[in-house]
Amino acid sequence: IHILDNICHIVMETESFSDELDSHINEMDIKRKELRAKESELTKNLREEMKQLCDNGATFEVMETRKAEFIKKLKELQISHACEDQYQIRLKPLGRDRYDRIYWKLRSFPGILVEDGEEAWKVINCQTLLMESLHPAGGREGELYYKFEIS
Repeated sequence: IHILDNICHIVMETESFSDELDSHINEMDIKRKELRAKESELTKNLREEMKQLCDNGATFEVMETRKAEFIKKLKELQISHACEDQYQIRLKPLGRDRYDRIYWKLRSFPGILVEDGEEAWKVINCQTLLMESLHPAGGREGELYYKFEIS
């Protein structure tokens, strides 16, 4: 475990890993801004269209239909961005356990990284054993258990 802890520490401090992580963070920020801009544009267009429909005496049913179409487009946009994000490095942790350890699962890194305190990192290679140690009924651990179960 000490060897793995040291390897993990070295990997996290490696300049190329750090640069790659920074690059992914920047890409994610750009994509989030693009998504917000597209969502904002869709919402603005809907408001304008609803105002025109209202001014032209459209029925409530017509307006509700248009609103449902808008919600469908918005969900499709969010899903398309979520599909792109699945190939990115996870920027948020999976969750915390009852001891306040933070769990990370990176797609490009085998195993699960566990942040225990400010400088201590561990690598867990067996997700099954980890899941057996979690309490699915617990608040934090139940959420963490579910995330491991679906990942």
